Amino acid sequence: MKRVLFLGLIGLLTVSCSQMTVLRTRELTEVQVRVDSLRAEMIAFDEKWQKAREEESRKEERSRVATELMLSRISEMIMQLSGNVAESQSHLSEISRRTDLISAQMAERARQDSLMATIQEFERSDLFNLARANFDKGNFTLAIRDFTDYIERYPETTEAEYALFFKAESHFALDSLDIAETLYKQYFSEHREGRFACSALYKLGLIYEKQGRTRSRDAVWGQLERQCPESIEFRLLQENHRR
Repeated sequence: MKRVLFLGLIGLLTVSCSQMTVLRTRELTEVQVRVDSLRAEMIAFDEKWQKAREEESRKEERSRVATELMLSRISEMIMQLSGNVAESQSHLSEISRRTDLISAQMAERARQDSLMATIQEFERSDLFNLARANFDKGNFTLAIRDFTDYIERYPETTEAEYALFFKAESHFALDSLDIAETLYKQYFSEHREGRFACSALYKLGLIYEKQGRTRSRDAVWGQLERQCPESIEFRLLQENHRR
């Protein structure tokens, strides 16, 4: 009986051990499967990391190469610009030299022009003064010549107006009445508000009076009265009439 029980116990133990062995084997298999899965994931992760690292390295290399190329181009551009700047500075120096030369020439020309203008002004002034001096001295023929010369050479000056009147006065003094009449008329026509307009009207009246042209005389003296009522010439005319 004991033998039977012992054998039964041994059988139970054997069955139990077999079952435990089967369970243990399953657990180990599951663990192994998980380990293998984790290992596969680690390998896949490592491969991805390596690829990412390699891609990053390639990007860095491309960036480094691109940077070096850019720096090389910049260096070339700087060298080229330096050459251009040096050339430009040379051109600017030459331009500055020429500008200084032109400025000096212009300054010299301006000085010469100013000197020439001064000389011409003296010549102009001297010619008028000479004509007026001859007139004042009674050298009316010389005065006519000089006043004529002045009018021809300096027609736009104020003194040209005066020269025309004194030329008429010189002819009047020489009793060249027809020429004097023409010149007085010219003066009054060109300078109605001129300095000697009233004198021109008065002298025209004297010419017409000498020539017996009373209607022309009265006409110009009437105009003298209307235009120059406060003038010395009109007062002189009134005094002569009282006599």
